[in-house]
Amino acid sequence: MTDQEQQLMKRLRDLCQYIREGKIIEAMHEFYDENVEMQENLELPCVGLEANIKREEEWLTSVKEFKGYEVQALGVGGNTTFQECTFNYITVDGKEVFTAGSAGYLEGQQDH
Repeated sequence: MTDQEQQLMKRLRDLCQYIREGKIIEAMHEFYDENVEMQENLELPCVGLEANIKREEEWLTSVKEFKGYEVQALGVGGNTTFQECTFNYITVDGKEVFTAGSAGYLEGQQDH
């Protein structure tokens, strides 16, 4: 693993720790680029940091309790990282939700 890949892996592990601690919005400010594009399944991509933060804040209002966040895999290759993880949470209306197989891809920035 190159020095850059090691640095990206450390940042990815740090990102996962933020999420474990429930610091999702803080993680977005710390790790996401101003031009981030995020997409949920077949939905259209959400473009821009502020738009994605707003979307996450709206989603967080539907969450009563986080039950778990597990990372199944982390990887880095060149300037790109990924994680596969599962979330388990209870919605404000009492429904338990388990999402599996989520994957996120981040490209490292040269200036970070």
